[in-house]
Amino acid sequence: MNKFIEIKANAQSLGQRKRVHGIGVNDADYMTQRIDADGNRTICPYYSRWYSMLQRCYDPAYQNKKPTYIGCTVCKEWLLFSNFRRWMESQPWQGQWLDKDILLPGNKEYASNACRFVSSYVNLLLTDSGAVRGQYPQGVYFYKPSGKFKAQCNIKGKRKHLGYFPTVEEASTAYKKAKYAEIRRVADQQTDIEIRAGL
Repeated sequence: MNKFIEIKANAQSLGQRKRVHGIGVNDADYMTQRIDADGNRTICPYYSRWYSMLQRCYDPAYQNKKPTYIGCTVCKEWLLFSNFRRWMESQPWQGQWLDKDILLPGNKEYASNACRFVSSYVNLLLTDSGAVRGQYPQGVYFYKPSGKFKAQCNIKGKRKHLGYFPTVEEASTAYKKAKYAEIRRVADQQTDIEIRAGL
């Protein structure tokens, strides 16, 4: 992966900037994204994470695809790019995902007291997927050939079949037990004590 090289922005470039997603202010004194002679776009990794965070909170088209972000906001301090960048530079962010609710379950605001960078597996471990999973609880599916309810759970990154059950409640209980054990296993591997406690 190529390292992003910061090139100072000229007055014209700075003057053309608009609010990002109608709310964020890009106050960087360098070009946060560029297109080279071959048409390849490079983006500042700090700006990319900041832009994506604002998109999740303030882009209606994005929220139509991912409705779990409806109602999410960014704290006032982080609406200024340089503030978010300063915080991000102090975090172990390379190859990690920005998470807003491991430390504060149910949290809807991106802010320094709630956010941490975590692995993609940790980030997805607590995803509810309520908007796309259908009528049954998480991890439960109706298996038509047997007329029973199938329970399955992702364990160590692989989908594990937990069995067939006569009722939704029994299948859901099997899923919850497996999920809890997996969360506990992953929590024990975390070196950040706040993330471990949050899980």
